[in-house]
Amino acid sequence: MPTKVSKLLILPLAVLVALFAAPCMHVAAEEMPKDCSSIVALTPSLRARSDVKRARAKKTILHISSKSESARRCTIQRMLAIASLPTTRPDKARTLFLAVPARYSEWMAAIDILGETQATEALDTLIDCLDCNDGKSTLGIGLFPAARSLVKFGDQALPKLEEALRQKPFGIRLIAVRTLKVIGGEKARQILSEALKAATDEYVGDTIRNLLLGWNPSTSNKE
Repeated sequence: MPTKVSKLLILPLAVLVALFAAPCMHVAAEEMPKDCSSIVALTPSLRARSDVKRARAKKTILHISSKSESARRCTIQRMLAIASLPTTRPDKARTLFLAVPARYSEWMAAIDILGETQATEALDTLIDCLDCNDGKSTLGIGLFPAARSLVKFGDQALPKLEEALRQKPFGIRLIAVRTLKVIGGEKARQILSEALKAATDEYVGDTIRNLLLGWNPSTSNKE
């Protein structure tokens, strides 16, 4: 049990700690809400009808995210909330995106921001949304925003893409193959070579085989 003397010593110490801690808490409380409130205010503009307004909002959000680590974390958190929308719906939000194009514009912007900020926290979400779009299809990755975003990570995305080739459904595996081709490099080629040996789906196997036949490690594989 504390003595009367120890209580008298503890009280001034506690006061000093509180005095020194208060300014720090005040600064943190001011800095974080200011950046986050700006991002929150800008986010609705990502679904604006105007291409110019959407582009301006995205550029400003990216600028804010570069100001501090707390601003970057806030940006990633907000964009992840939007980016993960398709993973909560059975049709990966294609019906919503077709009915409300503004939501698709917002989702694409969020996906792109996560790629621009090199948000490794978003890699799993991007992988799960590799085949997410508004229902359109193409032989490349041009109409698949998450795939384009993963390309911006370069080699950082390779382990997750390799894992996707082993564990994910057909649609994701197919886009993962094409994403690896666009990233290019010897590591990506090795991943595809190993995936070809283990391929159980004929179409995915044929796609890998065709890509490897045209693989030129001395030049870019960008589409």
